[in-house]
Amino acid sequence: LTQEQMKLLQDITKERMEMYQKAQKESGEKLSDSTYDKNMSALGYAELEKPSFINIYPKDFESKEKIVDIIKKYNEDAKSDGSEKDAIEYTDYVGLMMSSITDIISAISYILIAFVAISLVVSSSVSCEPSVLQRRIYLTFSTQRRLSSVCPQVCWE
Repeated sequence: LTQEQMKLLQDITKERMEMYQKAQKESGEKLSDSTYDKNMSALGYAELEKPSFINIYPKDFESKEKIVDIIKKYNEDAKSDGSEKDAIEYTDYVGLMMSSITDIISAISYILIAFVAISLVVSSSVSCEPSVLQRRIYLTFSTQRRLSSVCPQVCWE
């Protein structure tokens, strides 16, 4: 507000304000129930004595765990005292990210284990296959020798 508007607002008496509000009601205009404090809160304004949120940046994972434990203990104490409105709501973004990454790595590990199992089964069946092929080749060569001795004109490939 400008200085002039502030001065006009300060000069309005309680009776004058009630008269203005009564006139607005009679005219059918809707009155706003917003106040300065409600508007400032909606815009995200907070006083240093009453912060609406605070960011904590621990130096390492051990410190983060200690902070989380302290907050949990505080919340338990607040609930046991009956003042649940004083409980601290917190979000551990690093913890959320780490659990998501852990889930993804676990899923990839299971997929890789499945591929290894399939390749093991396939390789074991393939390792049996060459011995069968060797027997077939042996039989073929021995059959060819016998046939070539009987029929030397036949050309073997």
